Amino acid sequence: MWWGLVLAVVVAPTLVAASMGAGSILDSPMTLFSLSFEIQALIGPLLVVALYVVPISEQFTNGWFLYTRTRQDLRHRLLALTLHSTAIPAAVMMAATLLSALYAFGFGPFGVALPGPSSSDYATFTQLTAASGILYVAVVVMWQGLWAAIFSLVAFGLLLLTGRRAVAFAIPLVLYWVDNAVIGAAGQASFRSVSSINPFTVTQSPIWTAAVPLLWWVGILVMLAALLHHRRGEVTTLL
Repeated sequence: MWWGLVLAVVVAPTLVAASMGAGSILDSPMTLFSLSFEIQALIGPLLVVALYVVPISEQFTNGWFLYTRTRQDLRHRLLALTLHSTAIPAAVMMAATLLSALYAFGFGPFGVALPGPSSSDYATFTQLTAASGILYVAVVVMWQGLWAAIFSLVAFGLLLLTGRRAVAFAIPLVLYWVDNAVIGAAGQASFRSVSSINPFTVTQSPIWTAAVPLLWWVGILVMLAALLHHRRGEVTTLL
């Protein structure tokens, strides 16, 4: 089931782009590429948490840690799980984004074409195409992986803090959409998390604006880390 989920997450953006592009008049490969971000922009945190934190949460609810704590160093084990919760979702989302780019700029309906701005609108990160199309793809791929790592770490921190998988599963998505709703209502659409994850959501946006929502989520991670450190005794009893 887990490998099936990984496969679905990897291929879904390309399939969405292909299906949406088939019924549209596309002006460039960049427009086709933009269609592949629809799923990430809608339920990205949900997908990322499902890739690792939800499966690993079983170890915190069935006494596995209690059974092994005398056989393994707890700190080393938690460090390994933290690294896995960072690397696995990041790798999967990077692979999904790269596959979408290969389809849009390689074997899709446009054939082989270097990434370039759409003829209708420019979007965040497309400024990089002036230097190199490959650089643009590399930055977008790594950017999606970075977002995936942050969402997963937030969920893993919540799991350690509360011991409840429902909280770890739901809170990142809830925070994500509250962020989008509040900042969007304030008339600052460029600074929503969805505008950073899907750089085509807002046109004519400087590259640096995409980093602002990321800093907000890094702040959440810092607060979670501080809480875990402050309540490490309580957290240990949950394990």
